[in-house]
Amino acid sequence: LFDGDQPPAAESAKADARDRGTASRISPWLFVWAAGALGAGLIALCRRWVFLRQLRRAAVLECPDIESHLAELASRLRVRRQVDLVVTAGRFGPAVIGLLRPCILLPELVIRGKRPEQLEMVLAHELIHVRRGDLWLGSLQLLAKAIWWFYPPVWWVCRHSTQQVERCCDEAVIAELGCPPKAYARSLLEILETKQQLRSIPSFPGMKPVEVTSHRLERIMKLGHGCRKRTP
Repeated sequence: LFDGDQPPAAESAKADARDRGTASRISPWLFVWAAGALGAGLIALCRRWVFLRQLRRAAVLECPDIESHLAELASRLRVRRQVDLVVTAGRFGPAVIGLLRPCILLPELVIRGKRPEQLEMVLAHELIHVRRGDLWLGSLQLLAKAIWWFYPPVWWVCRHSTQQVERCCDEAVIAELGCPPKAYARSLLEILETKQQLRSIPSFPGMKPVEVTSHRLERIMKLGHGCRKRTP
C-alpha cells in the first residue's frame, strides 16, 4: 500500500460510522416534524368533524324562493358547477362547504325578514368562491400548514392569501352585479352586526364576520367602476 492509503474494509467502516452518525442526528428531528404534522392534521380534521356533526343536528329550513334565485344567479355568474343551498336554524355561515359538491350555507338569522333580492350580494359572493375554486385553495393551505407547521412565514402567507381571496371576491361581486360599492359594503356591515351570534366555520371560505374589517370596507368604497369580473 502507498503511504496514507487504507484498506477498503477500513474505509467502509468509516463510511458506515458517518452514516450512523448522520442518521442519529436526523431521526429525532424527523420524529418531531412527523409529530407536528400529524398533530396539525388531526386538529384540522377534528374541527371539521365537530362542525359537520353540529350542522347535521341543526334543523334545515325550506326556502324555495331563495333556491330559485340562487339558480338564476349562478347562471348569470356563469358558475358551471351545481351549487346547493342549505338554510339552517343553526348559527353557521355564511360560507361555502363541500369540495366535490359545493353547498352554500346560510343561517336563518341572516335571511330573517329579507327578500331573495336582498340576499343577492351575499349569494353572489359565495358563488364566486365556487367559480374561482377557492375551496381547493383552502384545502391546499391546510396541507401546506400541516407540512410546514414549524415555519411561521407559511402561516403568514396562508393568512395573507385568504385576505386577497376575499378582496378578489368583493371586486368580482361589484363588477358582475353592477351594484354600488356602498350597497355591497352595507351588506357586509349587516353580516358584521350578527358577529356575536354567528359561529365561525373552520377551513371554509365565506363571508366570515371576523374578516369584515375597516380596512376591507375602506377598500370596497374606493373600488368604484374599476372592478374586474375575473381576478387571479
